[in-house]
Amino acid sequence: GYYLFHSEMPRKAFEEEAIVEKLPLKVESLEIWGNRILVGTDQGTLMQYDVLPKQMGQTGNFQVQIKEPLKNFSKKPVMQLSLIRENSNTPLLISISDGLVQLHYLPTFKLFSHLQKSKGCHLFAVNETVDSVIISCAFRKKILLYRLERGHFSIIRELNVGEPARTMDWCGANLCVGMKNKYQMIDIQNNSIRDLPNAPLRGGIPCVTVLPEKLLVSIERNIGAFLDFSGRPTDKWGITWSDMPIAVGYNYPYAIGLLAKNIEVQSLFEGAKFAVQHIPARAKLIKIKGDCIYIAAAKEIWRLVPIPLVEQIDELVRIKSYDEALSLLKHLPAQVGNEDTKTEQIKHIRLLCANHLFEKGSYEGAMDLFIELNCNPQKVLRLFPNMLPRRVQDAQDNRPVKLEGHSERSALQALIKYLRSVRDPVPDTSKVNMLDDYETTTDLNEIIDTSMLRACIQTNDPAIYDLLGGPNRCNLKESVKMLTDATRTHDLVSLYKTKGMHQKALDILTNLSKKRGTGTQELIKYLKDLGNGNLDLILKYSVWPLEQTPAEGIELFMENRSKEEELPPNVVLNHIKSLNHDAAKKITIPYLEWLIHERHEKNADFHNELILEYLSKVLEIKKRAPQATDSRVRAGEERGRLGDIRKLLVEFLESSTCYTAEKLLPTFLCNDLYEERAILLSRLRQHKEALNTHVHHLGDLHLAEEYCDKFYDEDSNDCKDVYLHLLTVYLQPPENKKPMLDAALQLLNKHFDKINAAKALNLLPSDIPIYEMFEYFEAVLRHLSEKKRNNQVISQLLRSENLQVREDKIHETSPPIKIDEDTDCPVCGRSITGSSAFAHYPNGTVVHFGCCKDPHVCPKTGKQFGPAAAEK
Repeated sequence: GYYLFHSEMPRKAFEEEAIVEKLPLKVESLEIWGNRILVGTDQGTLMQYDVLPKQMGQTGNFQVQIKEPLKNFSKKPVMQLSLIRENSNTPLLISISDGLVQLHYLPTFKLFSHLQKSKGCHLFAVNETVDSVIISCAFRKKILLYRLERGHFSIIRELNVGEPARTMDWCGANLCVGMKNKYQMIDIQNNSIRDLPNAPLRGGIPCVTVLPEKLLVSIERNIGAFLDFSGRPTDKWGITWSDMPIAVGYNYPYAIGLLAKNIEVQSLFEGAKFAVQHIPARAKLIKIKGDCIYIAAAKEIWRLVPIPLVEQIDELVRIKSYDEALSLLKHLPAQVGNEDTKTEQIKHIRLLCANHLFEKGSYEGAMDLFIELNCNPQKVLRLFPNMLPRRVQDAQDNRPVKLEGHSERSALQALIKYLRSVRDPVPDTSKVNMLDDYETTTDLNEIIDTSMLRACIQTNDPAIYDLLGGPNRCNLKESVKMLTDATRTHDLVSLYKTKGMHQKALDILTNLSKKRGTGTQELIKYLKDLGNGNLDLILKYSVWPLEQTPAEGIELFMENRSKEEELPPNVVLNHIKSLNHDAAKKITIPYLEWLIHERHEKNADFHNELILEYLSKVLEIKKRAPQATDSRVRAGEERGRLGDIRKLLVEFLESSTCYTAEKLLPTFLCNDLYEERAILLSRLRQHKEALNTHVHHLGDLHLAEEYCDKFYDEDSNDCKDVYLHLLTVYLQPPENKKPMLDAALQLLNKHFDKINAAKALNLLPSDIPIYEMFEYFEAVLRHLSEKKRNNQVISQLLRSENLQVREDKIHETSPPIKIDEDTDCPVCGRSITGSSAFAHYPNGTVVHFGCCKDPHVCPKTGKQFGPAAAEK
């Protein structure tokens, strides 16, 4: 859809020239023989004309010489002429003459023969190959096939077709026949006849034209369809004539149709919607051999001379019919020009077409074509005023096109689409000089991006956000001027950002926030995108949003940045503390929580700081509302804000392993947060002090026992006596309190197995009644007895296991002793049988047990074993 499909200006594919005019006889048939044309007439006379190139000084393209007519060639009209064996020494002329199909020698026209049973034939077609000549002759209801064999034609097949054939042509080995209302395809090899359902004939004259690889058949009054040589459609498009064709000829790349009132030339290329040429002549016959094209009427004969395709292309370009020019150029025969020249010419014509489309207002089509052609962007930008730098614009050949109103907007939007496709998406900005004057630049990337920015500003196109939102080569000075003039402040900020000029951008955003009341969101968003390399700017420009909107402002420090761009937490925390008191109070805890829980910060200073912030918050609430504290309620279960904050404090003290309890404990000793104090004491393994806090300050014995359950570990020196510590707290209270004997006895009875009995008895008062200790003693003794029995069982099991292991070792390490019928005792010389007792020495010697006098001396070798051998 990019090209102009036709031009209203006339053009020519053929030059026509009259060859014979005002013939005395009516033309019935025509044949070409070299430079000569043979004309069959209605009176049976065969006319001959030599058509030769013109001589110097003569008008026209040809000179015609009339040869002696053959008046007695036939007594009846010569209805059809054709040549066979044209390039041999004895060419033959086939004709329907005297009512028969006859063959004459050329050039003598002596009768060679006539085809037997050919009387009544009204149409024939010749299929000549290197190996054979076959002639098909059509009669009223049948077709006879003749083959040239041994110097004469004989009938090889008779085909019954049911009705007269009106047209007939060979297509390969098949014969296509046009009837009154249908076409038939005859397969000679398989002797089959079938109708062509894809070529219904409705109201037209049957017409078949054989092309190099397909057929062109008329299927309606003025419609031509393309079929392959088997009759199947090859293309979804066809040819539409202005009227019903009588006959159609073919000369690459055109079909020439003889219509009732004129001759029409149609292109065979897809997309051609209009006739190429109309020739004002009424003709009934057309004969074509190569570039020799003859058209005959009743009394006249014309010659059509093809205009060279290269000249036609030049003419089409001149009249701006670029689609036809390109179509012709793409289909130029290989022998016409080389491929490189053809490719270059195609590109040139398409470029002319793109410029023409732009001039006519088809801006998108023009830009799409420029993209396809990979055209130099400067050639496209020169079409627009004020786009190119002055120096570059002055060097261009053509002047910009004048654009106004809606036309200008459409053109600029098409330009933006073009520039987006040709610009470098990741341009190299490392060598850009921020102070360069745009009017003197020659850098193509800079020109493209600056021009795109100008077009976006003029059309308010959203493409400006992509352009300024990423790396670009926009000229800084020119871009700042354009954006400032257009009051596009936010786009100016984006430009400064991509150029790395963050301070200018932040100055603008801060000014907007302070003077225009636009809020702090944009400033915060901008600061979020900066990293450690711009820490000073972040600290400087974050003061305003942090103090004005603390909840939103703190988000800029809680942004997940890459490891290289992370902001140092200690610097950020100090910066937060430097803010006014109200802002710092609101955002310190959220920042520390994010740092510890999201960033998993392990530094003890930050953990300590968060605990102190929680503590400060709790004390502040307790100070404002003393009645909110209830000693009967556990920490974190208070109502309201106090319970929420204190719960966070307790949970963090229990879960964190990074804070330093020894530093924090003095702070908690100065207030009444006893549960928190107990947690810190437990971290320091000061279990007795922690339990003392639970029992005597909180008065929660259940909590104290839970504490012991949590920390007891009989394998740990620090924790194995935790229940003993609780017993001590019960029995040795502060001076102003009484011993808690009942609680102590309950603890002993319940956890007797976790408390050292001797130490516990030393703690108990000496005047305690023995019956109150009965349950404890019974449980302890039972426990100790059971423990002793268990230990004895375990000891025996271990001993048994040890013996088993030793036996397995002996079995595995002892070599086998082999005794058979050939084993003799070296002492007595008798055989050692399987039932005999024997002794085995370490060196492998075996003797009868009765022959073993000294177990430490081998009787065979005299070698000593055991202690005596070791002493030596």
